[in-house]
Amino acid sequence: MFPYPEHYRLAAPPILTFLMVMWSLLGHWVIGDGNALVALVLALVFPLILLMHLHLVFIAEGMKRLDHAFYGLVHCTLAFVVWTFCFMLISGNDML
Repeated sequence: MFPYPEHYRLAAPPILTFLMVMWSLLGHWVIGDGNALVALVLALVFPLILLMHLHLVFIAEGMKRLDHAFYGLVHCTLAFVVWTFCFMLISGNDML
């Protein structure tokens, strides 16, 4: 179906992280601070990123499994920081 399905699977978590940032920026600029819909979508995105990385680890074979685990560890750590700042951005003054 796809010419390079492995590349699409590898690129999906960082693309989802980028879409998470774009969603929070658009939600902040267009909808405003403290919207429950924007927060709900953000709350669902990070666990989806974790599941995507777990899927990459389980479908890999041999030493590639260790590579995918390291890639998941690094990206999930960075995505958690980005996810936290996205929540801070969309909440605005609601956190005070």
